[in-house]
Amino acid sequence: MIRSDEDDEFDRIERENAMKGQPYYYKHGWVSLTDKEILTAYGWSSEEFKTDEFMRAKTLILEGLRRIEIAIKEKNT
Repeated sequence: MIRSDEDDEFDRIERENAMKGQPYYYKHGWVSLTDKEILTAYGWSSEEFKTDEFMRAKTLILEGLRRIEIAIKEKNT
């Protein structure tokens, strides 16, 4: 595995904080779920993705969940 300068910097920070007795936490950016991940978590299987019922509900569900996601992002920034 090729190590980058960023990897070396993270290691240096971890070592320094370990000497001070402080844990080092790397905070990464927000990673959203894909539409398919959201719908699978909602309980729909891949076969149900093709039904008329799914097609009618898909837009409403995804719009509502994306609005919730935006509210959570705003609250945590």
